[in-house]
Amino acid sequence: MFGFFLLLSLLIAGSSDADPPKKLTLTQAVRAAEKFIILNGYTDLPPTQDKAKLAYESIEWEGDVRKMLERRRDTLERTAFGYAEYSRRGAGWTVVFRYKVPSVGKRQRIIQIRPDGSVGRAVTMDSFGRGMRVEHSDFLLKACTRLR
Repeated sequence: MFGFFLLLSLLIAGSSDADPPKKLTLTQAVRAAEKFIILNGYTDLPPTQDKAKLAYESIEWEGDVRKMLERRRDTLERTAFGYAEYSRRGAGWTVVFRYKVPSVGKRQRIIQIRPDGSVGRAVTMDSFGRGMRVEHSDFLLKACTRLR
């Protein structure tokens, strides 16, 4: 019985040595969101090759991953436009990206962009960078604090 309590106390002491997660700074949140949109295929750069690591929006128009990535491809600028210190789900970060002007060519995309350029897309996460996702709804650019 003594051995059980000794083992239990060692396990409890060992688990308290782990550093608690740290809240992200603005710079860290922006970098994480910029990497996230690249890996998930929203920019002109190639997405992750590991399809299991892709994040899905709450509404996806395509069931086929290849078609989903084709639809996302090159729709957002690589660098964040702005931010807000909250997330749709509570405390956290919202990092906003402007739409790219769709290119006319072989692969025309069907995306709805307001002609005045007043909206973009938002990546939301909690304060620690967890639960990151691209929100399905457009985000008004005037509702965020502009970066740079």
